[in-house]
Amino acid sequence: MKKFLKKLQEEQVGTNMPKYLEEVDNRQPFVLIMGDRNAAHQYFVVADGHGLEQQTLLQALDVCFKLFYVLDLHYPWQCAVTWEFAQKVLYELDSNVKSKTSTALIAMRAALKAGMDD
Repeated sequence: MKKFLKKLQEEQVGTNMPKYLEEVDNRQPFVLIMGDRNAAHQYFVVADGHGLEQQTLLQALDVCFKLFYVLDLHYPWQCAVTWEFAQKVLYELDSNVKSKTSTALIAMRAALKAGMDD
């Protein structure tokens, strides 16, 4: 989860968004937080040079995940397990590509299921 949180980009409040979007070199969708992570002022999903403002961090994560899924993009390796968890456990979606489920995801899913059964 720490690697996933590190993938959330932070910029200072007042950042020139048009200039930022022109200069960003990341082609994959990502969440951009304006302000400090603990006291954010705005949330954006940045994808293909466009900034989509969201009301909450949860909405930004939701939109970012859906872009990955709908566009059939590979998750960044640094946070692939977290996105895979969202896909398979939270959204209950299977992948079109048959791939091995990570052991970390299997363990998280089992722990959640055991907690629900108690």
